[in-house]
Amino acid sequence: MTGRTLELTLLDDAVFSRRGATAGGHEGLDYVPGAALLGAAAARLYARLDPDQAFLVFHSGRVRFGNALPLTDDGERALPMPLCWHGAKSGLPTVEACRIVRGRARNFIHGRFEDPTVQPRQLREGYVTRDGRVLRPRRRLRLKTAIDPERGRAGDGQLFGYQALAAGQRFLGRLDADPEVPAALLDRVIEALTGELRLGRSRSAEYGRVQCNPVDTPLEQPAAPDGSDVTLWLLSDLALQDPWGQPTLYPDPELLGLGAGELDLEHSFLRTRSYAPFNGKWARHDLERPVLVQGSVLRYRLATPPDAGTRERLASGVGLHRQAGLGRVWVDPPLLAASDPADAFAEPAPAAAVAAPEAPDHPLVQWLWERAGTRDARRDDLDTANRLAAQIPALYETARRLSATEGGPGGAQWERVVELACRPDLDDDALRRRLFTAQDAVCRSGDEDWGTETLCDGERLTFGEWLQRAADTEGVRDLHYMLRTLARQGRDAVRHREES
Repeated sequence: MTGRTLELTLLDDAVFSRRGATAGGHEGLDYVPGAALLGAAAARLYARLDPDQAFLVFHSGRVRFGNALPLTDDGERALPMPLCWHGAKSGLPTVEACRIVRGRARNFIHGRFEDPTVQPRQLREGYVTRDGRVLRPRRRLRLKTAIDPERGRAGDGQLFGYQALAAGQRFLGRLDADPEVPAALLDRVIEALTGELRLGRSRSAEYGRVQCNPVDTPLEQPAAPDGSDVTLWLLSDLALQDPWGQPTLYPDPELLGLGAGELDLEHSFLRTRSYAPFNGKWARHDLERPVLVQGSVLRYRLATPPDAGTRERLASGVGLHRQAGLGRVWVDPPLLAASDPADAFAEPAPAAAVAAPEAPDHPLVQWLWERAGTRDARRDDLDTANRLAAQIPALYETARRLSATEGGPGGAQWERVVELACRPDLDDDALRRRLFTAQDAVCRSGDEDWGTETLCDGERLTFGEWLQRAADTEGVRDLHYMLRTLARQGRDAVRHREES
């Protein structure tokens, strides 16, 4: 299999509809479908090829116009969010600063959350890079109205809207071909796609200008055979048909050429959709296509391990309509090999070590060094506070189950902890006394709210005792900062529970 890579830059907003219907709410795709590239190449090249060449390129499936998926600003390719990744429905967010936070997501291929009270939520939106960055393409919605040609005014009941990919974004797609396709013919296809194209809907208006250029990127090699369990990550939609030629949404392993075996439904995660693409040449809709949605994860248990040839064939695409971008899969991807998704992300390349110059002996320089040390200490204390705050939703849920009431400190009680931790006149010992041991301590054991019992790591204790243990966590360098950060997240957790 040979492949070429194309980089697309949106010069204008571009509209790629999720379905071909003209009635109802419009929803756009967040990637450039391979069918759009196939149509652009056919418009420029089809009439100049002889019938055999035209069939080979556009109808045989031996040349595959892959979907163009979004690129980050630094040129890193993003892939559809795998549906086996889940976060907690309540509590701290799974994605912060466009990254999946370690410890807040779980790959359900390898097991569920250890805490049975956590309600999982499937990660469905966006794309993920190999180093854990989450990318959500920018989209715009514009309302328009058709003009009545007789009156020259907006037509009655003709309001509609387009959801479009915003201009300025970049996407990366692949053009793959089987060895039977002559290199010279593939070069002609690349030449037809190079330059300015018009893609998507409403191309005659203000939408659809795209700059397309070939770029050099290495072709991914399929993973080596490793046992009889196989995981397929769908990088595009997948259309299948059963042995009688009828569309099916059940991905039996024999339909993919994997031989005897079974789909492990407990560790597979699927979503489906159905659409009828519009063919501009025919001026009509094509047959309806029921497909498995990109991002779905299929887990198979096979009778015999697949050989290298089978894996290579899977990597070249499976199913129907491969020439239009469907059927692209990743076999046994490393990103799905860990129970915590963050453990599978590639580490960024280390920068070359540079010897730091000696700091001048000046009071200002010494003050700056002290500030830098304080910043590093606060970063560590922030990690500690975040780790402890992740336990708070489960504490409340467990307390509710134990007492059958909504017990525990409210937002005002957490705010009192914040106020004390913000006081510079209290040292660490004084802060602990005011919080835990004084007669009028905020978190004293006899308090109605802080004295509510819950469970933590199988041990029964009150909320006040849990917070006191948090304050005694080993390695905390700025107790005031850690406690007020933790208390603010506790306050936010309470508000979230009240709103939901």
